[in-house]
Amino acid sequence: MGIQQQDAASAARIGTPCPCGSGQSFQSCCGGPLLRPSEQQLRDPAIAGPLKAARADLQAGRLQQAEAAVRRVLAQVPGHIGGLSLLVLLRKRAGDAPAVRTLLQRLRALYPNHDGVLFDYATFLAENGQGRDAESLLRTLLERSPTHAAAHNLIGQLILQNLGTLEKAEYHLRQAYYLQPSRAFFSVRLARVLRLLGRWEEAVHFLRIALALEPNNLEALLSWVSIEESRHDLERAWVMQRIAGAVAPQDVQVLLSEALLHRRGKAYEDALAVLDRIDVASQPVGTQTAWYFERGQTLDRMGRYPEAFAAFDSANRSVRRNPALHYNAARNADQITRLKGFYTRERLKRLPRGRPRSDNEEAPVFIVGFPRSGTSMVEQILSAHPDISGGNELILAQRMTEHAGKWLNSQQPYPYCLEELAQPGKSEALQTFRNYYLGELRTLAILDPGVRRFTDKMPLNEVHLGLLSLVFPEAHIVHLIRHPLDILISCYFNELHHGDNFAYDLESAARHYVLVMDLVEHYRRELDMNYLALRYEDVVADVETGARQMLDFLGVPWDPRCVEFHRNQRSARTASYAQVTEKVYTRSVHRYRNYREHLDAVIPVIAPVAERLGYSLD
Repeated sequence: MGIQQQDAASAARIGTPCPCGSGQSFQSCCGGPLLRPSEQQLRDPAIAGPLKAARADLQAGRLQQAEAAVRRVLAQVPGHIGGLSLLVLLRKRAGDAPAVRTLLQRLRALYPNHDGVLFDYATFLAENGQGRDAESLLRTLLERSPTHAAAHNLIGQLILQNLGTLEKAEYHLRQAYYLQPSRAFFSVRLARVLRLLGRWEEAVHFLRIALALEPNNLEALLSWVSIEESRHDLERAWVMQRIAGAVAPQDVQVLLSEALLHRRGKAYEDALAVLDRIDVASQPVGTQTAWYFERGQTLDRMGRYPEAFAAFDSANRSVRRNPALHYNAARNADQITRLKGFYTRERLKRLPRGRPRSDNEEAPVFIVGFPRSGTSMVEQILSAHPDISGGNELILAQRMTEHAGKWLNSQQPYPYCLEELAQPGKSEALQTFRNYYLGELRTLAILDPGVRRFTDKMPLNEVHLGLLSLVFPEAHIVHLIRHPLDILISCYFNELHHGDNFAYDLESAARHYVLVMDLVEHYRRELDMNYLALRYEDVVADVETGARQMLDFLGVPWDPRCVEFHRNQRSARTASYAQVTEKVYTRSVHRYRNYREHLDAVIPVIAPVAERLGYSLD
């Protein structure tokens, strides 16, 4: 739009109601100059009285009266923080997200250093799928106010949602708890991340605190149920479930928890009966999604495959209603094209490699593979060995790509900024990458005492094999390969956020799978890697042979505990947590055949890769 057109558009809006919903004209509100009220205006008793009445009306549900009072306040003092903040709450009640965003942006422009304004804006961004922007804003807030408990709590939740390290989420959630230990909410949230870390007794400790503060706290009770279910103590889980049921017998989350326990106990008809007590159509989208996924898992175990697929399909369609969770095909294709174009054998000849500082430096084992390909099982096998620690899903490779330009003092985006490494005096910059990764590893306290090797099984780390081959050329890479259709079905049947939300649509899952597998094939041609490809089907058919093959590859002596990986005491932090603590089974091999009729649309997409890998698509 040209300047004259912009002027015409602005002129047309003068005198019209402001889109923020303040009731004022656009010119005297968001379209006018940003004039912050004086302290005298903010404290004026003539304003304070109507604002207090408006808050009371809002709390009592008298929304029209509250809005009328707020409009009168803003007519007198357009930028009043109290009036604008109340208007935000009113627009939230009305479900007017664009107006809420406009108001919060105006508040931030007027009060850039106000903790409440920054926190409210960050909360809005988090609720509307802009977690990274919200996290950045919260870090700014915490630099100013490190004792802001709610900001610590929210950033901890965002780290979990954005697949950051659990240990960093724990830090912020623990800060929130210590700052306000009398709030049961903070105890429960800390317990949640401790559960994910496998520190179950510690998690229960904080749940006991929460329940001492609020004996009927449902989130605490259900979290306790989840802990006992995770460690396979179904008897104890049912004890806590019955307590939760007595507190709120018709609560939807209580019923979903009960259904899951029935399914885990193989009482499938009972699980369905509980799910049928929920009026799913009246539930919010998130609850509908959970209901359909749980129903699908139960029907699948019962062998009622057409109904199971219909449930999983409904779950994914409900997720796709959120635009923030749509897969961006163009962006992902562009990323893969850039990586293929950069990481070529000819270019890599010019670039240096990182190197260990000593023979005792920590040695990573990167377990890579598309989500649901068996990487959790392989990590359990390897970490059952006393000389290998399980690192779980470390997001450090992705973080290195985000920091690369800054570390190399380059204006070019990743991966092009790595060209700087060929410049005189820049080769040592690779040590910055190594120091960051290994420094974070030590901070997370992943390594067991006396152990040097550790695993990193972050899903889709295979995308970063180019960078990892430069930073850790000595590292071992174990790549899990599984039948493409089994992978697609398993991804579609679990709520996964990895890979730019590809899993919520079968076609986007297939296209992302092909992109990634083609990139791996490119890396195998162009990079020099310590690389071992393993088939999931071969490992589950003969665990000992697979375990010996991996240990030989790593140069680690045989240990029979690797075969008994289901006895491994470490907690798997993935959707596979239940499977990897069972004895090995083969029921997931060729699972796709139960759903073959629903896969016709993706067969042409994945056929070239399946043929290359030697898999039949019958």
